[in-house]
Amino acid sequence: MKRLKALIIILVILAVTGCTDAATTINRDDPAVGQTTVKATTTKAPRNPLDFYSVRQRDVKNGLGEVIGTRGYIYISPLDFERTTPEMLADYAKRVIKGSGHKWFTITISNGYGLSFPGSMIEIGSYGKIDYEGIVQKEEVAYILKDDTYETAIGERTPALTSATPSTTEQSSVITPTTEITVTEPSTEPFPMFSFSSTEVRTSRNMTATVTIIGVPGERYSINVMSPSGNSLEADGLDAQVADDSGTVSWSWRVGGSTKTGTGTVTVFDSHRNKASIPYIVE
Repeated sequence: MKRLKALIIILVILAVTGCTDAATTINRDDPAVGQTTVKATTTKAPRNPLDFYSVRQRDVKNGLGEVIGTRGYIYISPLDFERTTPEMLADYAKRVIKGSGHKWFTITISNGYGLSFPGSMIEIGSYGKIDYEGIVQKEEVAYILKDDTYETAIGERTPALTSATPSTTEQSSVITPTTEITVTEPSTEPFPMFSFSSTEVRTSRNMTATVTIIGVPGERYSINVMSPSGNSLEADGLDAQVADDSGTVSWSWRVGGSTKTGTGTVTVFDSHRNKASIPYIVE
């Protein structure tokens, strides 16, 4: 009886195996046999580093102090500028800079350099050391738009932003683009990204002294006041501050009645330890 059961089990297993083989038999005459189906996969394009930064703007004034327009800018890290490909730059320029209406637009890099587009015209940009207003002081590389990318030309023209709209002469002096890629090393000289609202701090004993700077919104600034006697002040009101939305920071402190008269210095530092100083005069 046991042998009979075992035989039945074996027959059942063979029958199941046979069905499986029959179900998986390949018809060699089928034209679809041997074809490989490839599932389409999509690779997500890397995000443009420039899009991580908010566009800010400041008023542009003439010599009479009248507002004649605005300048636009973003303030980015050297690493993100390095990560920005020429194609990404062209895409950003077409979407954000072109037609913005700013007198000029600057991609401000925190190492004291920047890429500026006069008149917000994206056909050509000037790269070099900039001042706190985002104006290139000495062009080192020209960025020239070619379809959906930028090509670079090495050379020097006149300062890129002598006016809101470059003249025909300036445009025609662009050096022919080359395929050579040149990396400009950041300057090792201190380059503060701010300016003082006055050329000096003048005060008297038992009075309140105030100094104001215009810098980069959201940037952290610290101050050191050296009295005429050569001592660093530790008065209330001299703590580090973060610039407001207009880039303004002000410090005020009380001048002691026994403070020595004469000239000291007021020095302001940005978060990269770049600094600038003006005289501190106690009368």
